[in-house]
Amino acid sequence: MMLSNRLQTIGGYVPKGSRLADIACDHAQLARALVLADQVDLAIAADLRSEPLRRARRAAAEEMIQSGRLLFRQGDGLTVLAPGECDVVVIAGVGGKLIEQMLKARPEVAQAAGRLILSPQRSPWLVRQWAQDQGYAIYDEQVVMEDGYFYEIIVLDKVSEPKGLSPLDIRLGPVIAQGRDSLSRTYLAWRKAADQRALAKMALAAAGHPTVGEKMISLEAIWKEWEKRYGYSDA
Repeated sequence: MMLSNRLQTIGGYVPKGSRLADIACDHAQLARALVLADQVDLAIAADLRSEPLRRARRAAAEEMIQSGRLLFRQGDGLTVLAPGECDVVVIAGVGGKLIEQMLKARPEVAQAAGRLILSPQRSPWLVRQWAQDQGYAIYDEQVVMEDGYFYEIIVLDKVSEPKGLSPLDIRLGPVIAQGRDSLSRTYLAWRKAADQRALAKMALAAAGHPTVGEKMISLEAIWKEWEKRYGYSDA
């Protein structure tokens, strides 16, 4: 089964022999592919909507379902899982705010998973802030491009003593901010331009709104620190 670049990258972070939960799975392509490749012992594909799950069941090989290695569940986020049922949880294709809400809604399920692989479409800093608050370490990060859009992939591991994250790390990602490859550098340039546009809009609204001014100072400080830490002013 051919997976998209984003799903291939996510799949590469799933350890062999894992019990996987693919949350907001859409047509469950990732779960089906990893079961077919014998990379996971069990995959639970879950989505809030019934139609994608119906199509996923039709597309799945019958032996996968009959063996009990591929399960389908309809429900909201992590509510479909019992604590410890899966040791790897993937949530991709939804915004960072929704991912944060899913994780906060069932903290016992999230905490029981050793690895979380999260790919927020928006506001990835909310995911990293949650990770720091809950004692997860960032194992790795990657930027991928698909259909003309950038996507961050954030891989979190539960550890006893996670390293603290600075405001820069939370905003840009401790790995991504380093700009280790050309795509990451292109993405950082895009992020910097977007934040500069946001700062220009904030400046118009800052008068009489102290909280807006505080956000401006924080965001400007993050980019100044990035320029200082990584030695260049453009990605």
